[in-house]
Amino acid sequence: MALIFKQTNGDKYFDGDLPFLKAFNQNANSNHKLDLSLYPEPFAGNADAKVYLLSGNPGWCDYDYQLMKSNQSIWDKMMQQSYDPIPRVGHTPTMYWLDPDWKDQIKPVNGYDGGFSWWEKRTNYLRNKVGIQDIHKKLFNIDYHPYHSKNIKINTNIQNLPSQVEVNNILKNAFKNKNRLFIIVRCRKAWEERLKAILNVQQLPNNVIYLDNPRCAYLTPGNMKKNNGWKRLLNAL
Repeated sequence: MALIFKQTNGDKYFDGDLPFLKAFNQNANSNHKLDLSLYPEPFAGNADAKVYLLSGNPGWCDYDYQLMKSNQSIWDKMMQQSYDPIPRVGHTPTMYWLDPDWKDQIKPVNGYDGGFSWWEKRTNYLRNKVGIQDIHKKLFNIDYHPYHSKNIKINTNIQNLPSQVEVNNILKNAFKNKNRLFIIVRCRKAWEERLKAILNVQQLPNNVIYLDNPRCAYLTPGNMKKNNGWKRLLNAL
């Protein structure tokens, strides 16, 4: 079952999620309150990719809404195409924040271009030092929580989102490939618990690794020293 995207009264969400999101926002402070005017971002990329990045949430900036509205037609197309991460004839999803074809169509607002510059900086070493220019085809990012807020807060309303069932199914299927690499970028404890539940295991398999600095999402040799992380990443790519 694919994610079913809906819009009502300006709110953007996946089918079944809205009651949980409203309940969360009732008690959330300004740092954690979810901005439902923005497209949720459960994942970005091709689900057949050999490297999965497990992140926190899409974040939030004052310019996010203006950026979307200023590029509305292309933004709608970019986001809604991303909700189908399974490749097929005529449809080859990419990690859109790293895809130059999408970036070239977006006009920044006050120099702000959303996730494009953020992701470019964190993959700069791979693209410009290692020379992997098609990195947008080789990474699949999953956010633990797909809705925008300044900071992520995980509670029962967030952990029980119906849309997570589909995302969990993608992850469960992805783990069938023992050569696929899963890198926990943010929310380590929450991701560990979630993956153990998905896989029904007490200990995660050794193709799950971590960045050395959990506050730094850069994919570099210096941030992936433990457990041969950098070498394993390059081998997977």
